[in-house]
Amino acid sequence: MIECELVSGGERWGRGPKKDIHSSNKARVDSPAWHLVEALATLVSPDGNEPAIDGYGAKARALSASEKAMVATAARRLDEAVAKREMGVDHWVHDVSWVEALERLVSRPTVNIEGLVGGYTGPGGKTILPHRAVAKLDLRLVPDMTAAESLAALKAHLAVRQAGLAARAGVPAHQAIDVHRGPRPGALERLDPAHVVHPVSDAHFPLRDGLVEPARRRRHHRLLTRRQRAGLGGVAVDRRLVAVG
Repeated sequence: MIECELVSGGERWGRGPKKDIHSSNKARVDSPAWHLVEALATLVSPDGNEPAIDGYGAKARALSASEKAMVATAARRLDEAVAKREMGVDHWVHDVSWVEALERLVSRPTVNIEGLVGGYTGPGGKTILPHRAVAKLDLRLVPDMTAAESLAALKAHLAVRQAGLAARAGVPAHQAIDVHRGPRPGALERLDPAHVVHPVSDAHFPLRDGLVEPARRRRHHRLLTRRQRAGLGGVAVDRRLVAVG
């Protein structure tokens, strides 16, 4: 898994305010928040369900026939209604079947917004044009994908898209995106294991009954971090800060 932050700010973008200003100024001043929203929209399909980063997932390995058989076995054993109730959802993406939902869970890379913050978020309203907006993302990797290649794909995708935005805005492309190195690889190991959802382990360990069940998450987290520390391969956990503007 890769975790990163996309940061849009007037300071780095070269457009928009360098501090929060009154919202009436939107008529004449660019918005870093809208700049971020436009960049985020390029990362996924219009419905938000399919990654659209150029080259991301190109090497993702499809499930084998035996793995699909294990998922089918798990689908018969597990209760779809219970799973939906526990997550508080009524539909799977694209209204796929229970079996396909489980196949997607254990085999599909994702681009997820885990947090989105910008401007005033307190009670009521506050008429400001915020100078900064931040999106926290996680990109879930699956077998045959690597953190290095996936991160490079994200950077390249944003660079191309931001160059287009910069051209329309009349500013040099290098002012539209700035990439920063974040904490060292493996930063996720310091988080509580509850934050490491079981699909991360699915990408590294045999499927056995088709799924890594929630009760086994903590054990698989320990196995995963030991595997990383021992340098035994698998998808490296990585964390980067990516600034948009």
